[in-house]
Amino acid sequence: HVNGLVTPIFTIIQQTVVALGVIVVVATRVPWMIIPIVFAFTTNYFLSKLDVKIRKKYFEKIGNLERGSDYYNTELMEPRYAKDIRLYDADDVFVDQYNGFVGKLYKLGKHFARKFIILRNTNAFLRAAANMVIYLLIGYYAIKKWISIGTFAALFQAANTFNDALGAIIDSTID
Repeated sequence: HVNGLVTPIFTIIQQTVVALGVIVVVATRVPWMIIPIVFAFTTNYFLSKLDVKIRKKYFEKIGNLERGSDYYNTELMEPRYAKDIRLYDADDVFVDQYNGFVGKLYKLGKHFARKFIILRNTNAFLRAAANMVIYLLIGYYAIKKWISIGTFAALFQAANTFNDALGAIIDSTID
């Protein structure tokens, strides 16, 4: 088997079966729960996809800066260049170039870290909002005595299992 390929595929299959089973249970008990579940899945999928796209762009940009920084920090600081650096008093050139790369690396990291944090927080907020709607619906059905407390607990657990299954499907698809 191909390492790294089989596991995500089997995870997708396994979690799809779990998700479909939960949908059947939910649809027969509290059909309105499908709306926030689909909302949570859709937003999670698109935000995860956007996160991967931004990370790819980040690693493309940081790769060039890392290579330049590495060049001035390690390659040119080898002993074989020491004589030339001393003779031509070029140490300031190397230090300035290296510091320029470090500054750019810091700014780039800071810029993309903000994006990552905003995406993760937005995803977490939307998922929590969808979960809250699900729990309110289940609670409303329990208060109205349309479902029993046991069914309430089972649906509560089913909603958590479903969210975990969808998260695993999305992560495995992205992998």
